[in-house]
Amino acid sequence: MKYIKYRIILLSAALLLGCNALFAQQENDKWHFGQNQWDFNGGSFNATEFANYNKYATASISDNNTGQLLFYSNGLSIRDRNGNLMNNGNQLVGTNPAFYDSAFTCGGNMTSQGVVILPKPGSPNQYYVFTTVNTNFPDCAYAGNTYYNLGVRYAIVDMSSGLGTVTSKNNIIQSESSAAMTGALTNDGSSYWLTVTNSGSFNAYKIDASGISNKPIVSQINSNGGGAIKISPNGDKLLHGYSLYNFNNTTGAVSNPIDIIANAAPFEFYEDQSIRMSSKEFSSNGNIIYFVSSQQSGTTGQALLVSGLSMYNISTGELFGADSSTAGYFFDLYHYGSFAANLQRAANGKIYLIFNLQTEEGPPFFEQIVEFGENDFLPPHTHHAYDWGVINNPDMWDTGTNPILFISPPLGIKNGYVFPQLIPEGPTCLNDITITADVLSGQNDTQQAANTITATNTIFSGGSAEYDAGLYVYLEPGFHAESGSEFRAYIEGCTVPSPAPIGGRTATQISSNREDLNLADTNVVTLYPNPTTGRFQIVSQDDMVGWEITNGQGKDKKGGVLDNSKQFDIDISNSNSGVYFLRIMFENGNVQIKTIIRN
Repeated sequence: MKYIKYRIILLSAALLLGCNALFAQQENDKWHFGQNQWDFNGGSFNATEFANYNKYATASISDNNTGQLLFYSNGLSIRDRNGNLMNNGNQLVGTNPAFYDSAFTCGGNMTSQGVVILPKPGSPNQYYVFTTVNTNFPDCAYAGNTYYNLGVRYAIVDMSSGLGTVTSKNNIIQSESSAAMTGALTNDGSSYWLTVTNSGSFNAYKIDASGISNKPIVSQINSNGGGAIKISPNGDKLLHGYSLYNFNNTTGAVSNPIDIIANAAPFEFYEDQSIRMSSKEFSSNGNIIYFVSSQQSGTTGQALLVSGLSMYNISTGELFGADSSTAGYFFDLYHYGSFAANLQRAANGKIYLIFNLQTEEGPPFFEQIVEFGENDFLPPHTHHAYDWGVINNPDMWDTGTNPILFISPPLGIKNGYVFPQLIPEGPTCLNDITITADVLSGQNDTQQAANTITATNTIFSGGSAEYDAGLYVYLEPGFHAESGSEFRAYIEGCTVPSPAPIGGRTATQISSNREDLNLADTNVVTLYPNPTTGRFQIVSQDDMVGWEITNGQGKDKKGGVLDNSKQFDIDISNSNSGVYFLRIMFENGNVQIKTIIRN
């Protein structure tokens, strides 16, 4: 059965400015890890090779408006966009020469989440670099194997001129090192939480325009397992080990843990091999958790030749991944020549994986082996950085199909084992989405876009899909909704607002004298006065049947139904000043968007 709220029109037209275009969000365009800078703007894989090699923990940040790499760090030092040591950017965790010698020999900071970069609220050119070391370098030949606990520290980077300068460093906010450390936006989008572990507790440090709170919000850890912290895109869930907590991003409190593998049988099939840099990630809608685990030997605690991808559905409580009858995984990683993978969700909503293994020697059938020898300042082992994978539709719960697709970067690329930690962003909607993945029986696919959705997929009998765009839903050749399926298309747009820019960093502005863009083959509309102090008039050559107006963040929504009118008035005198979008629906099924400036 098909439901169409408004008639879907197939036009080739210039796109209007949608809600997600109000504020540029390009801080995560460039990912620096391994020995490369990867351009993730649009999901491309354009690698730029750098001289230094970060095998483990890393973080990078790009310019919020241009996407140009600003700097990156492994938690031990900070390097500029050209890969050179930033001015005063060395020794971020004290001056212990033995520690830096071992880290240099072993390939970097092996702490699971050893570095986080956060823009400094209220200061458009300054950034915090938080670092921690909690490791004994277990996988390299460094003599002594000393455990290091160097606390949680921060440095301040000033990018107001040149390639940047570290103006302050080795500022200790917590004496105990953290095995897990990550950032999250607050509810109002004007500040951050830095959440770290500390002696059986989560410590959440508020970071706002006044600085870093010296009194963290402390919550008890009651986790099954440990390892990295992940916070959901909408900021309401925190995952630590296999325990899923509620996260209050207004107060910073962590509460009400749920063991997501409590009903798993047998338990060891879901044992996370953290020394092999397994990890976990949320889908962009925050409902599905993906994680990589490896079966443990009951006597040695080492991973056996079995590992795989598992999934947990938060809304239903369903866990899927391990096959207890065969002592393996339904979605195994072995055929990738790997026992583990690091996962990271990109701005495009997709989840990427690096397949990897840390060992002295690997079976000869492993694909695309990259060797690092003594010339790379690594121990004389053969290390492997494998191909990539991608989960294109992580919001879709599907236990019948392996969601991982294979990606082959160029041979010789020296990937690290860990993706960089990204700058936390609030939930946002993409401008345009192209949907190619079929919706199978029993699946439910919901997609939103600020401007357009283009669908070429099939919705099979028993499946359901709901596509909501701000301007158009294009049902291209190849799209098919079978009898017995349920399909709905809406012209409403995203329900998720675009966050305001933090720290005074510049945003893409809309000038008050901006001319309206007229779409080809659409109805002609005149709107005046614009800018307006409140009341304005809309005149059309064609019959209008409805209207809706929202501010730039998708809020302050008003609307009405018209009786085939060619003229009507709207009064927004009681609304705040700013940019508004007026959506007009016509009797012939067309929709047109107009930009209103409220002075």
